[in-house]
Amino acid sequence: MNDTNRPTVEERYSSAINTSNMKVVLDRPNVADVIIAAGWSRAKFGTALMRLQSEWDGSEKPRSLAPAAVKVLANVFTREGVRDGKVVFKDAKSVVHLLPPAEAAKRQAHEWHMHELGVLFQKLKTLSEVRALMAEYAWLRNFQDPHTKAAAVISWWLHHTCTVCGGGKWEVIPGTNRHSNRACSSCKGSGDAQIPYEWEGRRMLSEIEKSLNQARCSMGAATSNKSREAP
Repeated sequence: MNDTNRPTVEERYSSAINTSNMKVVLDRPNVADVIIAAGWSRAKFGTALMRLQSEWDGSEKPRSLAPAAVKVLANVFTREGVRDGKVVFKDAKSVVHLLPPAEAAKRQAHEWHMHELGVLFQKLKTLSEVRALMAEYAWLRNFQDPHTKAAAVISWWLHHTCTVCGGGKWEVIPGTNRHSNRACSSCKGSGDAQIPYEWEGRRMLSEIEKSLNQARCSMGAATSNKSREAP
């Protein structure tokens, strides 16, 4: 809701696509008008983004492992064998690392969380459409490997909380749920994960915001016109 307690275009659109009553009422604005306005909108990408955001907001997100659970995992790595204070850790790409047990546990917890997010992303019905439109935008601008970059940027747009500090901006004190007075080394105290692909990623994110704004304006104007015409 905005400051005047009136629902935003995104909130109205989210409500409309999840309603079971799509009956059009001729003499007053209703949820069906929002869907009709979306269909008339030239901002195809923007309306697809709205649908995807609604699906994401309505989904149950996987939680990161708590510090206590990561500590237990570190003990498991320790029991499996420590050599010169380090254990063998194989990451998701099958690359072998020699890491302290605590660091290996953090990486394992991070990879598990990213895997669960990936599973969730695949359940979002509009994701493939949005990725295809974003890839087309990247291809038209001669970005290398547009599909990979589109997928990464859309994933960041949906979920860009730093997975190291959990968005808290400060380093977590080992073995506790409390934050220290040191800025997170991963996000530099921003609370957000790093935008993928540098300037290309920022340009794609800028296009996302422009497309959303175009969809808001188009849909808002179409539905407000009917409101003014109603007796």
